[in-house]
Parts: sequence; C-alpha cells; structure tokens
Amino acid sequence: MRIRARLAAAVVGLAALFAGCNGGSTSTPVFNTGPVTPTPSPTPTPAPPATSTSGSLTTNASTSTSLTLGPIGPGNTGTVSVGASTPATALGVVFSLTLPANAPTPAAIRRVPQTIGGTITTIAYFQITANPGTVLPGWPGFSFTFAASQTVPDPTHSYVAVFDPGNAASGYNTIEGPAAVSGNTFSWNATNSPVTLVAGRTYTFVLFTSGSTLSTPTPTPTPTPTPTPTPTPTPTPTPSPTPSPAPAPIGGSSVSVSLTAAGNSAQFTVTENTYTGPLNAANGTPSCAGIATFSPASGNGPSATFTITAVAAGTCTIVVTDNHGGSVGLNVTVTTTTGTISGIRRSQH
Repeated sequence: MRIRARLAAAVVGLAALFAGCNGGSTSTPVFNTGPVTPTPSPTPTPAPPATSTSGSLTTNASTSTSLTLGPIGPGNTGTVSVGASTPATALGVVFSLTLPANAPTPAAIRRVPQTIGGTITTIAYFQITANPGTVLPGWPGFSFTFAASQTVPDPTHSYVAVFDPGNAASGYNTIEGPAAVSGNTFSWNATNSPVTLVAGRTYTFVLFTSGSTLSTPTPTPTPTPTPTPTPTPTPTPTPSPTPSPAPAPIGGSSVSVSLTAAGNSAQFTVTENTYTGPLNAANGTPSCAGIATFSPASGNGPSATFTITAVAAGTCTIVVTDNHGGSVGLNVTVTTTTGTISGIRRSQH
C-alpha cells in the first residue's frame, strides 16, 4: 500500500511539472524557426519620357514675345521668339523631337540660291499655326537646350529650315544659321524680312545639322594707311553736301512661281539694298487678272514681301518697280485639274 501511494504521488508531481512548463495551456508550443523572408513586389516599368509638348503664344503688336516648352525626351527644352505682329494673334506651338505626323521628311533642304550638301541630322521640330493670320517682321527665332547626357553637335553646321504647305513644291528652305552657342544651348536669330502667316496654316520648322558649312562672304581687310607728315594748317573749306548712296540693283527671291490649285499661295520677296522708297506691284504682260492675285499692292525698301494666290489656270506676269526706273518681274503659272476620269478603257486599233 505504501508503494502504491508513493507511485501515485510521483505521477501527480510529474503532471504538475509539465503543466508549469507549458504556462498552464493545453495547446502545442510554437517554436522559432528564424526570420521570414518577404516575397518582393515587382518593380513597375517607368513610362518612357514624352517626346513632344505644346503650348500657345499670344503675340503683341508693339513688342516681341516668346514661349519656352519642355523638358521632353532626355531633358530638352525649346524656345520660340517672335517680333511684334500685325495684328496680334494666338500662335499654337508644338515642340517635338520626332517628325510630326503631318510634316514631310526633310530629305532635301535648300538655302536659296545655294543647296546644302552633306548628311542632314535633325535636332528637333517646331510647328506654328496662327489664328488669325498675321504679319511678322521676320521668321521666328529659336533656341534648343541639350541634356547633360547628350553630345552637343558643331554649332557652325547647325541651321533652321521651314516648310510652308502653301508652297509645298519648294520643300524645306533654310532661313537661319549657323547657331550661336552658350553652354548646352543653341540659338538661331529671327530673320528681318516681313513674313505673312496665313490663318490656320501649319508651318513646320526643323532644327538640323549638316555635313557642310554654308559659305558667307569674308570681308576684305582694310589696309593700314602709311603715316604722313602733319601738313601746315590751311583754311577750312566749306564742306560739300554728302551725296546719297546710289541704291543697289533691284532683285527678287525667284523669277517664277508655280501654283497647282486655286487658293494656293506663295511668297515673293523683292530686295533693293540702301533703298527705302516704295516698291509697287502691278500686273505685267500678260496680266494676272483672273489668274492670280497679289498683296499687298506696295511695300517699302530695302525689302518687301508679296503673297501670290492662285485663282484659275493660266500664266501671267507680276512686275514690281521702284521710284527710279528699276523693276523686277515674276512669272506666275497656275495649273488646275477638273472633271472626272472614266473607268472605260479605250480600245486599241
């Protein structure tokens, strides 16, 4: 009996010992197996940077205005600057690193009368649309800032060309350059010959580099005069009036223009250096009455730009004269296609 009592007491003591080790709980104890590694979340792919942007530039009738757009692409910004316009207008401006969908590829860029050779590499594009139409003192000026990660091209081979859809046959024509450079920024100054922007027409400007440099006249150095002995003073004669410099010969930007549809237009610039008198446009022989119109009727030297608009098919001549017998002519050809094309094949005999 004593042995059984002792065994019972031992069993009760062991049960109490196990209960104390488990905190009095009947659940299975949790064992620490080390830190849990979380499943990584997938890294989202960043959206590619925009390659174009747009804005609006309101011009002023008495002062210059400008608009800066960007950054786009790797960090490029672009600025367009225009002089005082008549009348003031709203210019829709698009700045793009890629060819706009409604613009032709600048495969052939010209600078009248010189053709630019070599390889053409585009930098950026600007597109400008005026509403309402306006007259600017010259084509807009532009600037472009390269990103720090980009290789900056040679500014002496960098130019701006314009495509006017109203004179699509002329393609792109170089109007500005070479570029001035400041750090990573190229700048092209505005031209100083009046330009008419037709309402609703989108003009495309391409900033580009060329494999060749446009030649410019190099001034002849003035020889250093040999010192002469100081002469004995003589009475000062009465000065003769300084004659006015004779105007340079009158000339035009082209000798002919071709328009392929009624309503199409092209520009013609007449230049006569040192001459500030009137430049009057008139019908020549044959007359352009009923074939094409021109405006304005007159301008002032040293440069005046006239816009020729097609009316109907035909050929004619417009003559611009100055006030001392000088004149320059422009041959105008308007071709239009009307009627229907039959689907019946003509038999061969």
